Amino acid sequence: MRAITEQQKQEAIAAFAYEGTLIADTVYGSGHINDTFRLTFAVGNMGNLDVILQRMNADAFPHPEQLMENIAGVTGFLKKKIICIEYCRTNTYTL
Repeated sequence: MRAITEQQKQEAIAAFAYEGTLIADTVYGSGHINDTFRLTFAVGNMGNLDVILQRMNADAFPHPEQLMENIAGVTGFLKKKIICIEYCRTNTYTL
């Protein structure tokens, strides 16, 4: 995977249109597959907002749309399980 250029990173940051001012942009972790950056935005009275920007390695993940669909499916499944557990724990059943 080629190194990410500053222009590519700035274009990706701009595409998300975060409110506030970007005050920090640092490499996050030391992965071998993806490039990961921690972005810190100053957001008025709210304070600082940290977000993760990650570039997927197209060699390792040639079909990113399918990967994201899989992640959405897994997290949707887990969300339903968590809601069910919380509901069952807070409600009493009688026959």
